Amino acid sequence: MTSDFVNNLLTRFTAQGARGLRFEAGQPAIIVDAAGAARNVTTRTLTHQEILNAVTPIVPEKSRAAMSTSPSLEFEHNLPS
Repeated sequence: MTSDFVNNLLTRFTAQGARGLRFEAGQPAIIVDAAGAARNVTTRTLTHQEILNAVTPIVPEKSRAAMSTSPSLEFEHNLPS
């Protein structure tokens, strides 16, 4: 899984009104819609390493230190044009 995977999911689902994407090790990728409802968007569960590989390139510099010390991380990401 790569940051391109994240961007592709966000592009596809924001067009449908989604407002967020959630990753948790041992769970499928989850999209959160405009009403706050969550639904799985992948059929297989993700590993911690897969999640790190996908989000590390897009995590803002100011949030990177928290990646190694916090069990969760929330940040905004603007899709490339």
